[in-house]
Amino acid sequence: METLRGTVSGIIFQNEETGYRVVDVESEEGTYETVTGIMPPIFSGEIIEAEGEWNEHSNYGRQFKASSVTLRLPSSSEGMRAFLASGLIPGIGPGLASRIVGTFGSDTFDVISERPEALERVQGITLKKVRKIKQAFDAHRESSDTVMFFAGFGVGTGVAMEAYRRFGDGAREIVKENPYSIIGVVGGYGFGTADRIAITMGFAPDSPQRVRAYILHILGSSYGEGHVFLFSQDILAEIRKTIDITDDDYAVALEDLENEERIDREIIKRPEGESEAVYLHNLYEAERGIEDKLRILAKVSHDDGSGRDEKILKTFEKENGIVLDDEQKKAVLASSVNGVTVITGGPGTGKTTIIKALLRILDERGIKTVLCAPTGRAAKRMATACGEQAKTVHRLLEPDFKSISREEGVELDEGSIKFKRNAQNPLEAGCVIVDEMSMVDTLLMFNLVNALKYNTMLVLVGDNNQLPSVGPGRVLRDIIKSELFETIRLENIYRQNADSLISYNAHLVNMGKMPEMNKEKGDFFRMTVRNPGECVSLLKSLVSERLPNKYGIDPFTDIQVITPNRKGQCGSQTISSELQSILNPPLGKGKTAEIKNFSEVLRVGDRVMHTKNDYELEWSDYDDPAIEGQGVFNGEMGRIEAIDTTSHLVYVLFNDNRYVCYDRQNLNELELCYAITVHKSQGSEFDYCIIPICNVTPSLMTRNLLYTAITRAKKMAVILGTDDSIAAMIANNREVRRNTTLFRDNTIDW
Repeated sequence: METLRGTVSGIIFQNEETGYRVVDVESEEGTYETVTGIMPPIFSGEIIEAEGEWNEHSNYGRQFKASSVTLRLPSSSEGMRAFLASGLIPGIGPGLASRIVGTFGSDTFDVISERPEALERVQGITLKKVRKIKQAFDAHRESSDTVMFFAGFGVGTGVAMEAYRRFGDGAREIVKENPYSIIGVVGGYGFGTADRIAITMGFAPDSPQRVRAYILHILGSSYGEGHVFLFSQDILAEIRKTIDITDDDYAVALEDLENEERIDREIIKRPEGESEAVYLHNLYEAERGIEDKLRILAKVSHDDGSGRDEKILKTFEKENGIVLDDEQKKAVLASSVNGVTVITGGPGTGKTTIIKALLRILDERGIKTVLCAPTGRAAKRMATACGEQAKTVHRLLEPDFKSISREEGVELDEGSIKFKRNAQNPLEAGCVIVDEMSMVDTLLMFNLVNALKYNTMLVLVGDNNQLPSVGPGRVLRDIIKSELFETIRLENIYRQNADSLISYNAHLVNMGKMPEMNKEKGDFFRMTVRNPGECVSLLKSLVSERLPNKYGIDPFTDIQVITPNRKGQCGSQTISSELQSILNPPLGKGKTAEIKNFSEVLRVGDRVMHTKNDYELEWSDYDDPAIEGQGVFNGEMGRIEAIDTTSHLVYVLFNDNRYVCYDRQNLNELELCYAITVHKSQGSEFDYCIIPICNVTPSLMTRNLLYTAITRAKKMAVILGTDDSIAAMIANNREVRRNTTLFRDNTIDW
């Protein structure tokens, strides 16, 4: 290891997320060198002491690759001026920096640190600016120490800076005392990171802190698999793959977590006997809360005995020139009087018509009705079809961004948000209608029912045969299976013209039959591909040329590729990159703004998707910037309108006209979406859907995944694959089991 000391003279490159930087340094020997490596936020004029080794870069020549970096404040007048004018403190340029150093000389930094009020002697510095200078100076010094502390454990600058923002200079002491304590509190700091730090710091492999954190980690990981709980013996078996732990130590850890209200336990009846189930506390409370509230809502009848609903329905039919079948009429009339009603059916079975008829009845009865859906696209489609305002469930409940609480030790981004609409401040609605209920998970459902008055009617509309929610639970299916609430199943197809096969084929697939494909002038096709290379090549041709040329459509707005897989040659990530290369290629330096975002390059004009629930991200209306709000949610899609490469800012216009600025801290929440997974497509419809079924992960070769993909198409569906691959998916009616206990009297129906 060698040591290089010198003064930073310029910043060549920096990635704020990882902390990797390339800087120019004037060494103590007077030579100019390039230093690379993980470094804290760094500014011109600072003195750097780096340990590492020299190497020869093929393009950039001799460089010093630093393994550790220590920063010191400059002591020379020139260095002090450069440092103060480097951009660290907004509002201090070269002129003001020169006046400050000219006034205090070598004591400049001592004055800022110990006697900041003396800065008011300098022309152009007010008391307000004194506070800003002092604050920025102290924060830089403390944050640099924090960044280097975390860097010593291989933790990136982005995570370290968030830890500093949340805990200040105390972040290091908190981690030293218990590395597991900030899991879930600091974004990007998960169990793996905490465990690496703990082991490096000498924590015992079977320490109580580690065991408790591991239990929460396992439960949090199962959240992503849709489970509400795990069986205790399964958790213990998983822990023993890594930690040599006794039964007694495990029992103590569970008891401690339960006493801290981090978990809940309950005995579950199974065919082979009773077993202990372990829940994260918020999921246990959510399941019980849903069950209790729905039972109460269902007890209230809204039938006034007048029989006028039937008369209003007949008028609705006459005015719209339609005749509802018996099941549709039953759905409308049941929903108008029941406390809780479920309406389930596939595409084209008249769910939207039923909602419109119900709205007419409730309006004439003077009952205020609210429409909502889990995603922005689903809410927008609902509003357009019904001619009434519809909101996402999140926006209906009004997120309270000031009360976001990250649960210590649990790596979740859901469950941390609080809503202004709750049991103490319920929704002002006589009836709430929820569309796309298959997408609603346990936590979201709990927050919704928690915000309902006890005399509010609740109508749940969805397709029970679609994929379950991305989040934990199987709420719609469990509610139907409970048989506690009136459920109307719609089977007759109405939304279909003579030439359309989309709805018809979706129902064939759902019944386990092969779809009808490749009819002349049809809207449902299968094109044979037998390997990933052939699949991607055909897909690119279809999107960029063949479909746009034949039907006069826009590949950016009218076509959506929907894939089973996220990764792999035929996964959404790879296909998005391939489509970007032909639909929105680089046009040369200075012609198209672009920015590197991990493994992707983002360009102006790209289609992008937001990939996590970010309740704090600010937005404004594109046409009226005075309209502002917070919150962008997982799965929302938009287009890049502008990129500021100097400030590393990306501006995205979402489909509902919200305009959002992404910076270095949240840019990782964006990804290209020329292709999306079937799971991400739920709740959305697209005019032309291309569905590649090639090289699919075996666990995703299921009937309900194919059914869900097909039902996303409005005007045309094109499957790329073979008859054998389609038949294999249809034959596989297996579903991945989810552990839930909603309405099952604590009995799992295996």
